[in-house]
Amino acid sequence: MRFHERTRRTIAIAARQVRTDALGARVEDFSAARVQARANLYPAAGALARREAGLSDGQQMEAILPADVQIAPGDGVCIGSDAPNWRCVEVRRWPGHCAARLERIEG
Repeated sequence: MRFHERTRRTIAIAARQVRTDALGARVEDFSAARVQARANLYPAAGALARREAGLSDGQQMEAILPADVQIAPGDGVCIGSDAPNWRCVEVRRWPGHCAARLERIEG
């Protein structure tokens, strides 16, 4: 698979953290530290079949990243903003690259 630098976008990856709020509930949060990476972004495949069956998914996207990028399921991804607006739900790794499936964070 050939990836061209001209089609890549800069994204920021924030590690997942769990914090306790004032009432004692555990709340998902993301680290203030961001790791910059260049990725090719594509709409996720297979979403149309679920919509035809009447099932609704969150908006999903596929990010193709270099193999050395550290990303794990649960990490937040910032695309076009300073706060994480996407969450990594799956990572598949190959020798030359990795593919991360992202889901839009509601709210």
